[in-house]
Amino acid sequence: MPGETSEVTREFGVNGMHCGKCENRVVSALKAISGVSWVQVNLDEKTVICHGSATSDDLAKAIDQAGYSARLIGTGNPFVVPAEVGPAGENGACVAEFKGHYHNHGTVMGVVRLVQVAAQTAQLEASVGGLQPGVKHTIAVHKSGDLSGGAA
Repeated sequence: MPGETSEVTREFGVNGMHCGKCENRVVSALKAISGVSWVQVNLDEKTVICHGSATSDDLAKAIDQAGYSARLIGTGNPFVVPAEVGPAGENGACVAEFKGHYHNHGTVMGVVRLVQVAAQTAQLEASVGGLQPGVKHTIAVHKSGDLSGGAA
């Protein structure tokens, strides 16, 4: 269906969550989001794992609005990668965070998440801030390539 998003498991570090009431607030906030299948909280580790089709940004915003600070620390999927795609039993997922001031690119900051959700399907999310308004910006996604010698 158009606009349909595959389900993905995401893990967040949650600052300020320290008791059962905190856990209930976070779980309630996340379950109120359309597309959330399940939520699991670990108070000792101050983490929450959420599975569903909701975006990372929507999940983090819900945690923030519940009064806590959320940081995406992992993304994955129970999908097992077939042998022809990659090592059997592994998920194909990565998260990259970038901060422009480290490389003299001004205030540009963001995070890009890529997860293989099926043998031939990958989901990409990008959140970027600090871009100059009114100027065209692009994100290029290439089907394949070897980046060991740097990006072209």
